[in-house]
Amino acid sequence: MSPLRGLWLVLFVALLASAAHAARFAAFAQVRLAAHLHTRFSDGDHRLSTVIALAKAAGYQAMLVTDHADMYWEYPLLGTTGGYHRTSLLRTGMARYLRACDAVQARHPDVVLLAGIEASPYYFWSGSLTGERLTNHQWQKHLVVFGIDDARQLRRLPMTAYGTSPFRPGFVDHGEAPYQVFVDAVHAAGGAAYWAHPLASGTRRMAGHLYASVTPYAESLLTVPQSAGIAVYGPADRITQ
Repeated sequence: MSPLRGLWLVLFVALLASAAHAARFAAFAQVRLAAHLHTRFSDGDHRLSTVIALAKAAGYQAMLVTDHADMYWEYPLLGTTGGYHRTSLLRTGMARYLRACDAVQARHPDVVLLAGIEASPYYFWSGSLTGERLTNHQWQKHLVVFGIDDARQLRRLPMTAYGTSPFRPGFVDHGEAPYQVFVDAVHAAGGAAYWAHPLASGTRRMAGHLYASVTPYAESLLTVPQSAGIAVYGPADRITQ
């Protein structure tokens, strides 16, 4: 075979492969996805049905609801354990949340509604509540999970607030290990995980001498295999505006 005929054969095979690749995705349509939505099941401003209606009005054809699975800290207090708790699925109920998502999807068949969670797999402490300050580190190092539709499987994911993590909150930073265990468990359950806001940073006072601190964790995209990322953070990212 001449070099020219060989070149044409290679081009012909490449074109066939390209056409086959395009045909595989011909049945799919690109849609606008609102990828991080909260409702009154955790710290959102509106009911689930209202959030979906607002997203539709803003031109989204798909919505990923990501209510907080766990907004709970345990901290050492005079030899015992105290707690700081805000509304989350730990209180409002994982199964109830998933049922509500199914019901709203049935009322809005023209959109794709994905039920996910925003999880905080791990945190650690420094300081002392009886001293100048007690600081919670990296509780806001959040992962969004979707693709798991069973409440029991979601509750079994290794999260400190649910008592399912092998890493208990203390005064030792275990680095990326707790997040890798979490991501591996998500994938084993058939789901996917991405970092919620890897550019988040800052320290704020929560109550009394209790503080919360987070440092950017974009490097986790490289150091935690099978995790993905999205860098959207700030008050401007609100569909109500």
